[in-house]
Amino acid sequence: MARGTNPPRSKRTPQQRQVSQQPGHSARSVQPAPRRRSTGNSRVQASSRSMASSRPHNDRVQARKHQVGTPPRGGSRPQRRNHSQSHNHSLTQSRFRFDQISKFIKITDLYSGTSRIDTWRRLLLVFLAVWAIVTVIGVFKLWPSGEPNIAPEFYKTFSLGQNQVDGEIVAESKGSCTAPESGTVFTTSPRITPGSDSSCTWYIAEITEGDDAGKRTLIVNSGQPGEATLATGDHIRLLQAQSNDASVHYSFSDYQRTVPLALWGILIAGAIILFAALRGLRSLIGLIITMVVVITFTLPALLLGTSPTGIAIFSGAVILFLVVFLVHGFNWKSASALGGTLLALLLAALLANVAIDNTHLRGLGDEGNLQILLYLPDVSVTGLMLCGFIIGALGVLNDVTIAQSSTVNELAELDHNASWWRLFLGAMKVGRDHISSMVYTLVLSYTGASLPLLLLLFAAQRPFLQTLTSDIMATELLRSGIGALTLTLAVPLTTVIAALTVPEQRAAAQ
Repeated sequence: MARGTNPPRSKRTPQQRQVSQQPGHSARSVQPAPRRRSTGNSRVQASSRSMASSRPHNDRVQARKHQVGTPPRGGSRPQRRNHSQSHNHSLTQSRFRFDQISKFIKITDLYSGTSRIDTWRRLLLVFLAVWAIVTVIGVFKLWPSGEPNIAPEFYKTFSLGQNQVDGEIVAESKGSCTAPESGTVFTTSPRITPGSDSSCTWYIAEITEGDDAGKRTLIVNSGQPGEATLATGDHIRLLQAQSNDASVHYSFSDYQRTVPLALWGILIAGAIILFAALRGLRSLIGLIITMVVVITFTLPALLLGTSPTGIAIFSGAVILFLVVFLVHGFNWKSASALGGTLLALLLAALLANVAIDNTHLRGLGDEGNLQILLYLPDVSVTGLMLCGFIIGALGVLNDVTIAQSSTVNELAELDHNASWWRLFLGAMKVGRDHISSMVYTLVLSYTGASLPLLLLLFAAQRPFLQTLTSDIMATELLRSGIGALTLTLAVPLTTVIAALTVPEQRAAAQ
């Protein structure tokens, strides 16, 4: 029905009929007024929306403006306006309290652009800081102090435990294999008796170090397998032994390799610096740091019989903290690689412990372990194996973690708007190639190190399964397996850490 027209009498309501009978009134005057949109309510709703998206200070200012504004017309409208104002005021107070709480605990930082990256970086820094503190405490607790327990027979029967002096081959000739002058000290060369056996080779060595420096001794070479083939001018090491009659005897021990090793070291270092420039130089410094840590902490602590697991973990942590940032710089790429490597280091320690206990490895198939069992009673052979498992795995972990962090960084530079999940998936494609290649190369490296042992096992012609499950072979298999498994787990760990923390472009774009 159109507004302003009178309805027919038959369609009027009783109220309209009663009012229409009164003079001066019509049914039109008592029709219920249609609900119109109030201008005041529209303004209140708009202000509510603006207050929900503005800061608490602006909310209070807007609320005061509406409180002092011109009241809307109509009898019931002021009451609605007051109700809206009280509702908006409570909403403003609630939002203000929520903003203060969220500013304090930073909950929303995990889900908002740059703040999310900053939060993950803070978590990574906290993790590294805790690791550094624990490492310092662990090194302090395990620092070697005191004398190791070494059996007295070690210095008498083990060649490396006896005194050695430098010498030089000055002459050679043919002579008897049973020359009485062999190993004795003299000032003039011994004479060969005419008609005597001359099937052996005599080497006259001049002693250049020790109490007998300037004197000479005789070395007889019978040509047996394993004997050194010497020549005039060779610089050698002479083993010094004292007989029962207090006389000193000398025998060939080893070659002097100081000069050739120094030349090879210069060649290798020069090639590294030539192709890797300053970073190559820093890597050489890192190599020196690694050797210093092993010589000053790892080996002396193991010799005292302290915790092999703790020694391996803290030695690796010290090396990583010092070398990673030195070689690769102080950046988030290095930090993420370090975080992933430290997590993988813990996994390697855990897996190595479980594997050795589960397979009942003793390590007695190795001759070196047998000598440790005889001469170093405080050193645990299984603990030494465990330490070797962890350090061996660490040798390949750092390579892979740095490569994964660099991959994430390069992908972020190519696509500044890539999400962390996209960076993770892209870097994992490269990580799978790392895993597949490093697993078999890791096995090859361990095979090369234990090739003489494998050859002896093969020559024994024992059943294949029996050979494979023997103590000495199982040790090498588990060493390779633990390294491969730790490497596999380190790739996704490092990749996800790098994807959440490395990309600088995402931080700027978001």
